[in-house]
Amino acid sequence: IGAGSEWLWAMLQAIAVAFSFIIIYRQLRKQDDANAITALKGLREEWRSPALRASRMAICRQFIRGARAENARLQELEYPVLSYFETLGVLVKRGIIDTHMAWEAFSQQVEYYWPMSEARVLEFRRKSRDGTWYSNFEYLARRMETTSKKKGAPGGRKTIDDLRMYAE
Repeated sequence: IGAGSEWLWAMLQAIAVAFSFIIIYRQLRKQDDANAITALKGLREEWRSPALRASRMAICRQFIRGARAENARLQELEYPVLSYFETLGVLVKRGIIDTHMAWEAFSQQVEYYWPMSEARVLEFRRKSRDGTWYSNFEYLARRMETTSKKKGAPGGRKTIDDLRMYAE
């Protein structure tokens, strides 16, 4: 191609650059997905750990007994599970883990453990005069509830009977 075809080469360069940006973007998205999957696998392994298993059992026992937040030992028993979901809530809120990925992996657990702990968490916040305690867990519970509704899943607020059956 002869003189005066500089525009053609400029256009071809622009197309090549745009194509490179598209490829880079797709690679970054795939890397983000891979990182989220790795994080979810780690969270799954942690969920099955003896410490969290014991904490889950303690929450269920406390719920069945109707324990209140003024019992300092209660916070100690619930801490591992509450902190676990607090961390998951931060990861979802910051977009590190996609809401839909979290919903697929953890919605059932969140839909049971938040209501079983909610009254005691709210009481703990009131007594400590700090409304931020486990606020990311609460955020996560609301997001899971909203996502369940959007997906048409039979989720949402659990009844006391649902929670008792789960806890037992």
